[in-house]
Amino acid sequence: MSVPDIMLSNLAAGTLTAAGSQQVAEMVTDFKIGFFLGTPPRLQWYAQILGCLPAIFLSPGLFILVSKAYECVLDPSQAATCPFTAPAVSLWTVLATAVVEPKLPIPQSSWIFSIGISVFSIAVHLLRNWARENNYRKIYNFTPNMVMVALSLIALVIGGIIALVWLRKWPASHALYLFPVAAGMIAGESIGGIFNAILTLAKVSGPTYYGTTIGCPAGMC
Repeated sequence: MSVPDIMLSNLAAGTLTAAGSQQVAEMVTDFKIGFFLGTPPRLQWYAQILGCLPAIFLSPGLFILVSKAYECVLDPSQAATCPFTAPAVSLWTVLATAVVEPKLPIPQSSWIFSIGISVFSIAVHLLRNWARENNYRKIYNFTPNMVMVALSLIALVIGGIIALVWLRKWPASHALYLFPVAAGMIAGESIGGIFNAILTLAKVSGPTYYGTTIGCPAGMC
């Protein structure tokens, strides 16, 4: 097999594995939130099925829409300047290249940091689990969950502060609307991306055409 064929097979295997793992993790999270909200598991299964069926047909169409609006999505070399970034594409490209190149195309400082932070994260989780098992509540409460740290930490902190203020000021509405509002904001971000792609294809988006980048971090919208 040629190097491109090897890279393609590696990417295909990695993508399928990662996609399956991601879906499992997201479904478990969905059921956990449903448990907190008191939703029966059977109804959640029905909701998952109703969501998956249209997604099978919508996903390819949305990908075509986004790739037409932002052609740089399909070019990893433009990842740094593309307004619609695809970090997973760049990640898997580097990974597929790394496993077939005779010399690892990753800076030494990068893989040293990766190994170091992995060991640190494992140690923190072991400490957190030990504190929970031995009822050391103070240690447990102040030991961070590294999964949350790996996500968008700043957004989580801001959201947590807002949720805390909401809970203390208006506990009744907090109990009813916290999860729906959070879910709506997450879904709204994705839907907003679709509208942005449509506006780009219609040549009315900013800053290239008639729109604006007010409120966009570093103008990247």
